[in-house]
Amino acid sequence: MIDFKYHVVSLISVFLAIALGIIIGTTALNGGIVTNLRSNVSSLTDDKRDLENRVTALNQAIENNSEFDAEVAPTLVKGALNGQDFIVVTAGDNVTAELRDPIITMLQDAGGTNTGAISLTNSYTDPAHADEMLNYASSDLPAGVTLPESNDEGAVVGALLASMLVAPAGGTGQPSTAITTVLSGLGSLGVLKVDSTDITPAPNVVIVVSGQPADQADERNHMVLSLATALDKAGANVVIAGDTASATGEGVVAAAREDAAVATSISTVDNADRASGRVNVVWALRAEATGSSGAYGSAEEADPIAPSPSPLPEPAPAN
Repeated sequence: MIDFKYHVVSLISVFLAIALGIIIGTTALNGGIVTNLRSNVSSLTDDKRDLENRVTALNQAIENNSEFDAEVAPTLVKGALNGQDFIVVTAGDNVTAELRDPIITMLQDAGGTNTGAISLTNSYTDPAHADEMLNYASSDLPAGVTLPESNDEGAVVGALLASMLVAPAGGTGQPSTAITTVLSGLGSLGVLKVDSTDITPAPNVVIVVSGQPADQADERNHMVLSLATALDKAGANVVIAGDTASATGEGVVAAAREDAAVATSISTVDNADRASGRVNVVWALRAEATGSSGAYGSAEEADPIAPSPSPLPEPAPAN
């Protein structure tokens, strides 16, 4: 007869066998897993290094292309704006001189004459300043200036600025005294600064923007686009020029492209921080003069190159 001790010893033997099998099996399995993991890690490390090398090579290619663009850009735009005056308006405190000044230089390389520059501060687009700007715009208007009957501060103040900055076809625009008075008045509200010694109305206006509003994007973008629209209605050729960030999310360039009315009447450039984009700014201004508006730059929905214009004839020598 088999006693209880035998059953206990048998059960212990079975459990020991199972445990030993698990240990041996796990060791063998772990060995394979570890070997496989090490192989994968080595492969991923090689892939990472390959991608890093490709990124480095692409960055170098971009830098080389940018240097090439910078060298040939003045030649590409030469004569495109001969005899044309232009004004540059920066919109927002985050627009730097490093973005604005090369645009001005490119327009000058094209033969254009810079007749003024102003900067709209963040206060200009801040709804908190809407009432005081409306109150100012409705009082003591210069002779001959008519503003929209509206409570939309963007439309009203935009129209006031446009009447000061734009020289209509065949005309000279407002006298310097009126321009100084209006800009000084708005300046006293803290909504703009005059960046040049004086302002002479011009038929071409470039609005420079950068990045995205930190808050109240819809309201702030509305103010900038209302100004652009007012300038266009006053007869100016208008281009909104920004960096890549301005064409994404809630940036001004993105907002302009999403607004059908704006997009069909005002050109936008989203890579004006590069030489190729600044060429687009010049060519877009020329296209605007022929009634053609478009979206240009590196964004997916934009045309990479604005229409290439034929050079304007050299201005006739003074008698």
